[in-house]
Amino acid sequence: MYVHKLKYTIKMYFSTKYKRRAGDWSMSEKLRVIIADDEPMVCVVVKKCVHWDDLGLELTGVAYDGEELMKQIRNTKPDIVITDISMPELNGLEMIEKVKKEGLDCKFIIISGYRQFEYAHKALKNNVDDYLLKPINEQELNESLNRIKTLIFEESLHGKKAMDKLIRNQKRDKENIRRMFLHQMLTSKENFLADSENLEEEYGIRFFDGVYQAMEVKIDILQKEDIYEGLSSIQTKLITIFKKEFEKECRELFIETDAERILIGLYYDTAYKSQFNEKCRKFYEYGKNIADLFIGFTLTVGVSKKHESLLEFPQAFQESMTAVSFRLTEGTDKVIFYENLEIPENKWCGSEKKEIEEIVAADFEILNRDHFKQYINSLFFQAGGKCNAAEVVELSRFIVESFFQKQQYVQGEIENISCLYSRTMKQIDNAITLPDLKNTILNAILPVMEKLEEKKNNQKKKPVRAALAYIEQHYNEALTLETVAEQVSLNPVYFSNIFKKETNENFIDYLHKCRIEAAKEKLRTEDTPIVNIASIVGYYDAKYFSKMFRKYVGIKPSDYRKIYG
Repeated sequence: MYVHKLKYTIKMYFSTKYKRRAGDWSMSEKLRVIIADDEPMVCVVVKKCVHWDDLGLELTGVAYDGEELMKQIRNTKPDIVITDISMPELNGLEMIEKVKKEGLDCKFIIISGYRQFEYAHKALKNNVDDYLLKPINEQELNESLNRIKTLIFEESLHGKKAMDKLIRNQKRDKENIRRMFLHQMLTSKENFLADSENLEEEYGIRFFDGVYQAMEVKIDILQKEDIYEGLSSIQTKLITIFKKEFEKECRELFIETDAERILIGLYYDTAYKSQFNEKCRKFYEYGKNIADLFIGFTLTVGVSKKHESLLEFPQAFQESMTAVSFRLTEGTDKVIFYENLEIPENKWCGSEKKEIEEIVAADFEILNRDHFKQYINSLFFQAGGKCNAAEVVELSRFIVESFFQKQQYVQGEIENISCLYSRTMKQIDNAITLPDLKNTILNAILPVMEKLEEKKNNQKKKPVRAALAYIEQHYNEALTLETVAEQVSLNPVYFSNIFKKETNENFIDYLHKCRIEAAKEKLRTEDTPIVNIASIVGYYDAKYFSKMFRKYVGIKPSDYRKIYG
């Protein structure tokens, strides 16, 4: 009901007859334009490209540096300024900031040869109305001027603040409703789409016979440094371009941004079915030009098949995402149509996937890094160049999830493990080649396995160190494996195993050596009778002491005293 009330309010607002106040501008009046570039020839080219009479524009000035342009803006109060970025005295971006601060009301079109993030981002940040690249495209320039002219007329007719507020609210509400529908459709079961009457009542959307199609626009970041700030600017511009290209033909558009991608659902009349692929390619070309402005980004567009049933809309989104995943093998910077893909059969399904699960689980359990690395390399070697890329991505996510979430010993053992897990999943989504994907898995898991192995070894060493200290203090007592194991709270069999692993000796040998070393010290430094020394170090049978001494030292205790005493 809210949707219908909103539509009625907007309709009534725009149907009201407004009387022009003195000074209001009408469509019959010409807009004033200034052209600025430090190269006079560029100014001449721009002047020739503009359809002055058709658009109702007039040239009021030409400037060749930023200071002169600023003076002309103050004096002639132009409606539109077409300017280059790189200008002497005062560059284009500095001049725009100055105009905004002084409260001068005019629209800006930047024309530049700079394909750089810094310039493009600053221009968009200063609400520049358009950013066009040299060489100048006549059609693109005039389309931009026409859009700005229409915007100026609407602002003048209805009052800028009231118009801005109403359009902004109406647009936000409509987009939020469409976004809610899209989220519900992708996360709910099929019966959500079955009740068309309820959809109209709930979301204000009516579905008839037509075509249902989906696109995923994937922006990949190639550079290592953090340049995410430019991502939202690219997405905003891409959505604007997309709406310009598709909005007229579509009955409904559903758009959602998610991290480095834009998900788009289209519902349009079958009459436009044959035009769609070409329009996708055209949108990609425009979008690629925008992405090129921001160094370090690459663009891939995945397009689903055309479906003629609303119930198949979720499938269309899955196809668009599958198409994008094939950039792993097809490459980036292109449009990938799902209908054109030759998708190999799944290699890892059913028993094969179960076998993979068991193998990696065994490697995780015993922290076998070498075998895990070898096994992952072999899986990607099997995948080869012509594989089901979507399946490889799914398998990669499955392996990482198994390690970080299903292996309970990982939790709490490594700091920031949840952040590492989230970052790895994001890196899987952003991998653009199979080697990238493989290295993402190995670089995330192997270091964690190494840390866990180190912690595990330290945990084993701790009770052994405690046992050694206990033996040093109590070697002269009637010690047994069981009594020492009890002191360090370990099972005797397990204690025996880790003791030998850490000391390279069994418990009895180590105890004998400890006693014999103490006996040697006393034989060298004291005149205590040998039989007494035997009992002092833990041997209550002198003959057995002499036997053990000869075994570990090679001579009798008496001979040792003669030589070293």
